[in-house]
Amino acid sequence: MTKRDLVKWLELEKESARKIATERRDKMIQDARGKVYDVIKMDQFEQELQESFAQILKSFDNFFYRCSEIKGISTSKFHWKLSYNEFEHYHYDPKHLHAMVQEIVKIDTEDYNKARREAISYYNNVEKTYDDVIQTVKNLPSAKAGIEYLTKLGFDVSKILPAEPVKQLPATIGINVDTKYLIFDKK
Repeated sequence: MTKRDLVKWLELEKESARKIATERRDKMIQDARGKVYDVIKMDQFEQELQESFAQILKSFDNFFYRCSEIKGISTSKFHWKLSYNEFEHYHYDPKHLHAMVQEIVKIDTEDYNKARREAISYYNNVEKTYDDVIQTVKNLPSAKAGIEYLTKLGFDVSKILPAEPVKQLPATIGINVDTKYLIFDKK
């Protein structure tokens, strides 16, 4: 096993840790956002919007029906500033409505910003710590010292697989060289 094997393994561990840190960071931010949404009663607001969209759709449908009853009058659901389809989409797809409402709510509270900074700091610290460990292993004199260092840090080094051995190119791949024309400085 070489230090290169250790570094390669650490890079894989770093990628795995980065994914976990990303999930944790996003959850921390989402939890902080959720606290704000609870205070402003976002769920209640979305429910009120849903009900309003339902009423708007009913009004549209009634209007279109009345127009269709009179010969010579036609209507289109698609030429309104905010189209019928958009109302319908927001009404029948709560996720879309939630995303729209999230876009209009900009959170800049002290608690939220602090939680967001802590979440981002956590992610950055994970990244930096793995970079530091990798650099330390690179600077150690041997792979054995690297394994001891990683063991002291708490890594399960039994999972480290040695890299594939470097394959020697067969001599037959080279170009035939007439060695009498090679000049070596022999003193």
